Amino acid sequence: MSASFLVLFFGLVLSANTWAQDNETPPDEPPYNNSAVAPTQIGSNKLDQAQIPKDNDRQFVKPPGPPEGGVLRVPHPGAAQGLSRVNADGSYQYKISKKPKSQSSSLRLGVLTPPNISGATTSTGSKSFSDFYGKGGLVGLNFDYEWQPYTKFGRLGFVLGTGFSTARGNGYFKKNGSKAEEVYNIYIVPVSAYVNYRFEYARRQWAVPFVKAGATYFGLVEARDDNKTPSLAAAPAVGGGGGFHFSITALDQQEAFILDREYGIADMYLTLEAQVLQGLSSDIDFTTQMINLGITVDF
Repeated sequence: MSASFLVLFFGLVLSANTWAQDNETPPDEPPYNNSAVAPTQIGSNKLDQAQIPKDNDRQFVKPPGPPEGGVLRVPHPGAAQGLSRVNADGSYQYKISKKPKSQSSSLRLGVLTPPNISGATTSTGSKSFSDFYGKGGLVGLNFDYEWQPYTKFGRLGFVLGTGFSTARGNGYFKKNGSKAEEVYNIYIVPVSAYVNYRFEYARRQWAVPFVKAGATYFGLVEARDDNKTPSLAAAPAVGGGGGFHFSITALDQQEAFILDREYGIADMYLTLEAQVLQGLSSDIDFTTQMINLGITVDF
């Protein structure tokens, strides 16, 4: 009878322990906790059954990714600032906007064929410009400024220019026509106005042809080394020409960026130009040709 009592006692104890374990709330630690349950409710025996997460709610769903071997592209925080790519060395590459341009200036070294100017008459005949200053071309500097108001189809601009060239020679005696010791210096200052058209249809175009037409007014000053009063003269001419702008900024994008951001230069060119002029004065006839080479910058 005592043995039966002991078996019954231990059976009751085990039943009570199993009932207590079945009604115990889950501990506040993984993997039993869930953010859907308020912290104040964890460990409480008064949980609402609707608030207890189901087994499906506890599962982690992996976001879709690229196929095996593919590339997953995600937006970079720097994309809003123009970041286009991150290079293999870790450097960032940004998109940059090209500076709009509507003006241009150039500095060129030119050679002008001698004009047809009649000089003093001597016993051996009339002396020309070539007799005084030689048959070689006149070397000078030319500066142009261009405003480009029309840029829809190519670039149409209005050009104002000036320059300076000089030559040195000796005079002649009127009586016998022999060369004198006096030294003459002539200074020529042209002032030009042209209409210029560029065949430019893309930024940083490698070669940009252009044509121009207009008028030039030449001012002349002739001075002698014997301190006599200098002689002044002027003569008009009309004509035109053309040439090529060869892009320098197209060679190096990094240098082009520096010129743009630090110096305000949109494009830089090596310019080769040729002009033909028809003089409008018979006494000082500037029917001549000119070839020049220099640098042109757009801004």
